[in-house]
Amino acid sequence: MQVLGIVAIIIIVLQQLIVILQYKTYQKVVRSMRHMGLLGIGARKGRIRPGEIVILSYDIETKKINACKRLRGITVFERFKDTPEFIGLSLDEVCGIGITEDAKINRRYRSKHPYDPNEPSKKKAALIQATEAIVRRLERDSKLSESGDE
Repeated sequence: MQVLGIVAIIIIVLQQLIVILQYKTYQKVVRSMRHMGLLGIGARKGRIRPGEIVILSYDIETKKINACKRLRGITVFERFKDTPEFIGLSLDEVCGIGITEDAKINRRYRSKHPYDPNEPSKKKAALIQATEAIVRRLERDSKLSESGDE
């Protein structure tokens, strides 16, 4: 019985170490992308399906996505990968792709609850969450600049 307890403790400690390494990797990727432009981060937990984290970098001057990294998987050994298919697209185009992905992922949920950009649901695909984060930031910054002009 003691051996089983020791094995359980070792597994828990190992899991914590792996989670810390994964968090450090996440921080490193966010830090490396921060200088590229406005960041939008979206995350979707996977219960049965793989979870996903998307980090988009938006260039305010060109109004285009200039970098994208995506982590998708079930295990903690997954790493962020560059996603070049979103580079050069506008926020609306990326959000459209996200809505298509969301319709596939959340087929049953979307049949009863169609996509609504104003809905604060965590059931949205990570790509949608990332684009909505950038849009909210742009709206907030424009409100601040308008109130500063008055």
